[in-house]
Amino acid sequence: MLVAIVISPDRGLVRELQVLAYPSEHLLIYKIIEAYPAPPELIRILNACDPDLVLLDVTDWKGAGPAAAVISMRFPDVVVVGVGRCRDAPVAELYDAGVTRILALPLGVEDFQETVKAAVRAKLVRVLPGLVAMLPAKAGNGASLTALNLAGALANQFGKKTLLMDWDLNSSVLASRIPGPIARGFESVLASTSAASRTEWLYHVHQWELLDILAGGNAPYRRVLEWAEYFHLLPFVAGRYDWVIADLPEPPFEPLLDIAQQASHIFIVSEADRPSLELARQRFAFLQGEGVSGLRVRLVLNRRRSDDIPLEEIESFTGLDVATILPADERAVGEATWDRRLVTEETGLGRAYAQFARRLLGLEEEPQEHESWKTRLRLPTLFSR
Repeated sequence: MLVAIVISPDRGLVRELQVLAYPSEHLLIYKIIEAYPAPPELIRILNACDPDLVLLDVTDWKGAGPAAAVISMRFPDVVVVGVGRCRDAPVAELYDAGVTRILALPLGVEDFQETVKAAVRAKLVRVLPGLVAMLPAKAGNGASLTALNLAGALANQFGKKTLLMDWDLNSSVLASRIPGPIARGFESVLASTSAASRTEWLYHVHQWELLDILAGGNAPYRRVLEWAEYFHLLPFVAGRYDWVIADLPEPPFEPLLDIAQQASHIFIVSEADRPSLELARQRFAFLQGEGVSGLRVRLVLNRRRSDDIPLEEIESFTGLDVATILPADERAVGEATWDRRLVTEETGLGRAYAQFARRLLGLEEEPQEHESWKTRLRLPTLFSR
């Protein structure tokens, strides 16, 4: 839920903003200030109300300008949306003073909500160190298993404070892979008014060995996450943990871009077959087209077999560098799933997960396949047929 304050001496404009905000279940106008307050009073109000958003009437810039400047300097994480038509100053001056977006009324409900959303994203979305997004090229490529074992290795083998976030609220399989029961999870956090203290947060997460897990769910209907439900959550957990592994469901997935734009690492998990790699290439192109830096996106090759095509050909086809290679080991996966445990490091796959964690921590070089992969005859290959 976004908490907003309205600052405007125009009661008609205030009523219009209330009408626009009312249909949204995720925007609450908490307080209305009917005059431009002096800086000390404005600081007191903002400290008391702790808003996410200020809807500031910019019609009279002589009154609104000092308020915008105070908010920008003293409360840099508060989003300021200008409302009305400012005749006293050029638009550039409003932006320089800290106004993120300008609403020119009259405006429809949908346009109002989209403008507020864009303002919040523009102000607050930033790359969060330690946030890792794990995205499947296609369903069944093993992204969830990879996310679970990577998070487990970071926590249990390297002593890093780690959270695994299962973002699949409709068909999560995580509960079948770990000891249960899992009483709470994502939905309880989203429904909670506060998870700020350690005690409150531990109520929502499932603790398994040294790993914290925020479990997904199996909603009987399609559960669509609204942006205002989760936009507070990512900075909150990134500040609490060394590493946050976000296990994402197969697209379409509404929060994908919000998570990708804030993740310091994005791994597309794929097998070496043509359909999976084609989808991996499409996922990469989509992220780049939406402004996500390609330098943060890499490929995880899962279930790698000795007779698969060469690594450099996969990288050339997808446009992605390979971050790590996970060998095929159905027996190790089957036993771990049946016993509800992580894949053990005694297996080749378990050692590969540990290597993946070491690379993420900067303790090991990127993967290089055996020279025979580079020198073997490549024609005909998968991509030249």
